[in-house]
Amino acid sequence: MTYKEITVSSNNVFVGVTAGRRIRALLLMAGIDVASAVLFDAVTQVAPTVATLKVPANDSKPMFFPGDQGLELNKGFSVTLSGTSPKLYVYYD
Repeated sequence: MTYKEITVSSNNVFVGVTAGRRIRALLLMAGIDVASAVLFDAVTQVAPTVATLKVPANDSKPMFFPGDQGLELNKGFSVTLSGTSPKLYVYYD
């Protein structure tokens, strides 16, 4: 399994994760205020939305996609992050 860290300052398009990949888990870590992440099965933040996470300040929240399927990407992956210094870890294969 591989992971990628995404921050507000990084490119929100998840380079290297393309159609046919499977996301196994997400971990959103908030900074000094509430953080949110909206994930898209697309190379731009338009549609369709496949998951949404929201975390209180100074906290973290995991989301798991168990089983053989995981969260399969059909078009690609992109994310919109909000908050002060949030980090999103995406675990995929």
